[in-house]
Amino acid sequence: MAKGELFKELPTWAKGVVALIVVGGAGVIIYTIYKKVSNITGNKDDRQQLNAEKDELKNMKPPPTISKGQAEAMANAIFVAFDGYASDESSVYTQFEKVKNNADWLMLSQAYGTREISSGKFNPEPNYTGTLIGACNSELDASERAKANAILRKNGVTYTI
Repeated sequence: MAKGELFKELPTWAKGVVALIVVGGAGVIIYTIYKKVSNITGNKDDRQQLNAEKDELKNMKPPPTISKGQAEAMANAIFVAFDGYASDESSVYTQFEKVKNNADWLMLSQAYGTREISSGKFNPEPNYTGTLIGACNSELDASERAKANAILRKNGVTYTI
């Protein structure tokens, strides 16, 4: 039996299933390539943002109320809250409550740097790589971002996510 004859002998529903698999596979490949390309261009923007924040932090008044070590611990806690299938928003809010001014926010952002957040094992969604603000935008929905911004605003932080 020739290759083409096998496909011709399939029932109509089976031909539809084969077509869906082929089209779906092509769509996944195209989406994966798109995300890889957008991550490459996004990394350049992330570096520029982090450098600008570093320069801004040097001249910030009032100075940070948290230490570099505290900022790193907070950044790690936020990363853990975002990494994997589901985000732990309450942990993120807890860390944001420790941010008391703009200098603290910049310290936290610098400590977070650029990280790759796993979307979860076997999840077809690609991992997210980016800064703290990008990670918040990727992992929190609009109402969760509004709550996070309210916490920051209450503490006198003018930066928003």
